[in-house]
Amino acid sequence: MSSNAPTASRRPGSWASWAARNGCAPDNASRTILGVEPDYTVEFSSITDSLGGGPANWKPRLLKLHGSLNWLYCPACSALDLFPGEKIAAQILREPAAMTCHRCQEPRVPIIIPPTLFKVMSNFYLQQTWKKAEEVLRKADHLIFCGYSFPDADLHFKYLLKRAEINRCGLHVGSTKLPLSHHFPPERQPTNLEVFIVNEQHGKKPDAREAEKDRYLRFFRDKPLVHWTKLSFADFAASPASYADPVNWL
Repeated sequence: MSSNAPTASRRPGSWASWAARNGCAPDNASRTILGVEPDYTVEFSSITDSLGGGPANWKPRLLKLHGSLNWLYCPACSALDLFPGEKIAAQILREPAAMTCHRCQEPRVPIIIPPTLFKVMSNFYLQQTWKKAEEVLRKADHLIFCGYSFPDADLHFKYLLKRAEINRCGLHVGSTKLPLSHHFPPERQPTNLEVFIVNEQHGKKPDAREAEKDRYLRFFRDKPLVHWTKLSFADFAASPASYADPVNWL
């Protein structure tokens, strides 16, 4: 897994952001705390680039497809604010004044897309995030799914994945379809997409495991490149490179 591999989060919680602030940079032998806010690929009206140091010019990319508990959006002036380390959306009832936009004094609202079949993706910042996610997925060498059962009802995310998978085979330029090799230098030619699922847990029932494996296999085209691992998320977090070792594939 490359050191600049982006992370796409489908949960509005802040665990991935916390990991960036409190974790270590790739290949950081001294284990210095990274201490930076992730690159969310959207522009915030107020954000501190660094929370206490960390390697210059490196920030982990985190694409929050369903919004975040620490984002507030102003429908009046279209400003998006980030509150690092705070679940600001949970303070709506306790501190309604915190929801007031300091630019136009209008109420701000959280950007959180609930896990329902019909999702409203009209927010400009979310659209930016989904567009960037498709670009990243289209160029990815492999995908790692952690703790995601791939439910049939998650149509928006599956559509995003399928578009990215199909468009790896070629890019449309006007009316002419060009191979991806036309757009990449020789040292960065795209390969077939390889998929790894890190979804094991203690006490998982065999029928639930087989149902999840079947959903993944039905979706992706290159079945031999879809690997169900016997790793839990804790195993993966303790040794991120372990997913690539065939001894850990079931």
